[in-house]
Amino acid sequence: MMSKTGTINANEITIIQKKNLYLLLTVVIIVGLIMLAGYITEYSHVEGIMSIPAAISWMASNMWFSQSTLSNLGSVLRLLWETILISIVSTTTAAVFAVVCTVRLKADLYK
Repeated sequence: MMSKTGTINANEITIIQKKNLYLLLTVVIIVGLIMLAGYITEYSHVEGIMSIPAAISWMASNMWFSQSTLSNLGSVLRLLWETILISIVSTTTAAVFAVVCTVRLKADLYK
């Protein structure tokens, strides 16, 4: 807390510095993991972003219902349901890890 004169205590500065250091470290780790994943999978982020207009064009030309798409509708719906369930599981798992990491970091900050 600030004192009556408007100055910040030295203890508060170290807490702010720790928080900033943890934030910077977290951002560096996330960026590093993204770069590592791109390197391992040989994925080019620039090419991925540059392919967005072509993907939109493909979707506009191929998203019309036809006899062949309606005949595959059952398998498409089954795969869509599977994708939804996988996304729910992965999101829940990520949330659990986020809560555990947050509690751990918060406990470390206030020691």
